[in-house]
Amino acid sequence: YVGNIKVNGRTYGDRVLKSPIFQYDVFTENAFIDVAVNDGDSITALEAYSDRLLEFKRKSLYIINISKELEFLEDVRVGAGVENPASVTKTPFGVVWANQTGCFLYDGENISQLHMGKIADSEWNANITANVIVGYDLPSRQIIILWDGSSSGTGNAYVYTLDTQSWHTITDILTQSANATNMVNTSNGELLIGAGSATGEVSVYATRLADTSNFDMRTGHLSLGNPGTKKNLLNVKVRFKNSGSGVKVNIIVDDAAASIGEDTIALGTLTNDTSGNLVTKEFDTSTTTTLKGQYWFVVQITDEEGTGT
Repeated sequence: YVGNIKVNGRTYGDRVLKSPIFQYDVFTENAFIDVAVNDGDSITALEAYSDRLLEFKRKSLYIINISKELEFLEDVRVGAGVENPASVTKTPFGVVWANQTGCFLYDGENISQLHMGKIADSEWNANITANVIVGYDLPSRQIIILWDGSSSGTGNAYVYTLDTQSWHTITDILTQSANATNMVNTSNGELLIGAGSATGEVSVYATRLADTSNFDMRTGHLSLGNPGTKKNLLNVKVRFKNSGSGVKVNIIVDDAAASIGEDTIALGTLTNDTSGNLVTKEFDTSTTTTLKGQYWFVVQITDEEGTGT
């Protein structure tokens, strides 16, 4: 299948051509799919997964069932389109894409919004541009969302870890002074990013992190099963691997003295363990007055000194 085509000088921005069976590089004008014509939009990307063809336009996504000889439109999702094909990638778990409204996963049956409830819409909209680039790193099972692939981009990215279904932000993925290409994978699944401080530079995602990278990781609001009642936090356990001497654990709670605000209570630092094994650190908070009578708690793990790994 190919979309947004030009044939004999005529451009069909919303038409998909299909090849005959077992003739994958042969296309004719009379073998085509039209699911949404004259809608003022053009196809920007095509991706296939689980007998479905995902036809992306700038404003919408069309899901086409291609399991039989005659294709048919199965679903339309307004607001799920992309501006460019670099915003779409395929993973072993489905097709992932991002636009200025969010990050989405299609698993062959359903579409999930991966950022919902984890990254505020206001933050996402402020950071993600029309030049967003998406890639998947197989060894780490992580989805990388580069905010802006243009030469004026900051090199910042969101990273979604499929194992934990969690997000974190990295600010040193690239030093951008040239436009980035779409991300691609090596034969062993490592993610390559064609961009950097010079034209032609290629970065490997698996090796771009340094031990001196700072981070600030926070859980969501933990209401411990009942958001409508106050509770006391008596104990906190953190399981971690490969800590550094500067990694701190804090608890964030509502600041009752302010109309809008938070209090941060320092619990201590993690043990400097480099064995590579999972380690548990326990903090006794039963005598901490500020952690009593709270509706919710947020656990923060931060490394402001850049000594953690």
